[in-house]
Amino acid sequence: MSAIPRHDHYQTPSHLIVSLYAKGLDARAADVRVVFERQQVTVTLPAIPGAETATIVFPLAGPIAADESTYRVLSTKVELRLQKATPSQWSTLLSSAPTISTQPVSSAASASTSVAGAASPASSAAAPPAAASPASAPAPASASASAPGPPRAQAAPALAAGPSTAKRAARKNWDKIVDADDEPADPNAGGDAALQKFFSQLYADGDADTRRAMIKSYTESGGTSLSVDWAQVGKEKMEVRPPDGMEARKY
Repeated sequence: MSAIPRHDHYQTPSHLIVSLYAKGLDARAADVRVVFERQQVTVTLPAIPGAETATIVFPLAGPIAADESTYRVLSTKVELRLQKATPSQWSTLLSSAPTISTQPVSSAASASTSVAGAASPASSAAAPPAAASPASAPAPASASASAPGPPRAQAAPALAAGPSTAKRAARKNWDKIVDADDEPADPNAGGDAALQKFFSQLYADGDADTRRAMIKSYTESGGTSLSVDWAQVGKEKMEVRPPDGMEARKY
């Protein structure tokens, strides 16, 4: 993965929802690492067939509440839910272009071979006692005890993840509630907040045509209409339809 994966976002007054598109990560969801900082998000994607391990840094245009931000790994994307430090409307997501660094898959394979090779001397050192005299038997045992193989094998997991990332992942696991998010919700329950959440989820889960239809219909109608049918919205301009008892004015 030498190029930054395709990504997009939408926002509410309190949150930014960023989608980073990459297929096949759900099988290795536990290896996806996300570190939230005040004005930066770092995402590490594990190696999958056809792609190496990649670390992507997103410099944000504004501050976020790192401890209140979360993420979840789906079959086609990693979704970041960023809590804004203060409710506002951001004019852009990033302060500068994101950067990516990669670790070739061959490096991991080489490290594995090195650990396996370190264990070999212990095996060969243990072989001579079968043919050696009883007096010389203790020497191979000492060589086996000093073999560097086991310490290297134990050191590798220590580089897997920092404690702060594990703590954030344990705070709220979005994977466990994906099924609940997929259940149809009543947009009228809970008032304006629930309605806003419903439209945000509809936009996040929609395809490109659905999102275009929602943006065009909402913008052209002055916020009085919202449609997900691009086949209809794409052919005509949406009319302003004010509520009963009100009239639309041009400024």
